[in-house]
Amino acid sequence: MNIVDPTVNDRNDQYYEELLGAAAFGTLNGVEAVELDAYLQTSASARAELAELRMIAGGLSLLADEAPPSPDLRRRIEKVVMADAAWARPAQSSPTALPSTREEDGIVPLSTVPVPGSKRPTPLLRPWILAAAAALLLAVLAGVVLDRLVLDDNNPGSERESIAFNLTTPIPDLSAALTYDDDDQIFILETENMPPAPLDHVYQVWLIDESGPQPVGVMNQSRFVVPGERDAYQAFAITVEPAPLGSAGPTTEPFFVAPLTGDDAEAS
Repeated sequence: MNIVDPTVNDRNDQYYEELLGAAAFGTLNGVEAVELDAYLQTSASARAELAELRMIAGGLSLLADEAPPSPDLRRRIEKVVMADAAWARPAQSSPTALPSTREEDGIVPLSTVPVPGSKRPTPLLRPWILAAAAALLLAVLAGVVLDRLVLDDNNPGSERESIAFNLTTPIPDLSAALTYDDDDQIFILETENMPPAPLDHVYQVWLIDESGPQPVGVMNQSRFVVPGERDAYQAFAITVEPAPLGSAGPTTEPFFVAPLTGDDAEAS
């Protein structure tokens, strides 16, 4: 008999739609990842939607050369962005609210008081993340070139620093290059002949700082791009983690490690 996590039924569809979008962009926290994983075990359609969203997220950079959108499409995307922003704005239900926080002033404080009866505060900032993603999509479709984020190899003006790395587990025929662009402050990992992750597992990428490993996404294609200040991190690493979302913290030893400080971080 299958045992379903009782918290799954306590959430509405909107909540899980938000988590699916956040998972596609790698912005879930540990608690949300556990909740979404439980939900995915009960919904084949949600698993399919997550796969589609990840394909879309991974393919945003490929849209740089697309034609500008029609005025109608632009209006529709802007409408989505504004609707998400309006939905995220908390209603002022308390008659004792401070008089200076009027909605017409455009300043509405976010409440940090948990809603009575809820298991934990509703993630009010999640719609802002989705709104930002929608705004990014609008910018791409409008012709804002994202080649500065994925750094076209044919661009002679782009300079990248090569970063040496170590493979703790030999991978036959693997060709990989980890570079960093200081102007855009992004790490770029490019691979060839990377074997698929083991069954029911994914490759998860981490940036390690003084507080420990920070999850930055799951590799689902040969090129992985992640923003970050190089000097803020000690290492770039990859581990094998449970599918489809990975883990809040590494559960295995990294098989790919690139030191970002000290002599070991010098270019290869």
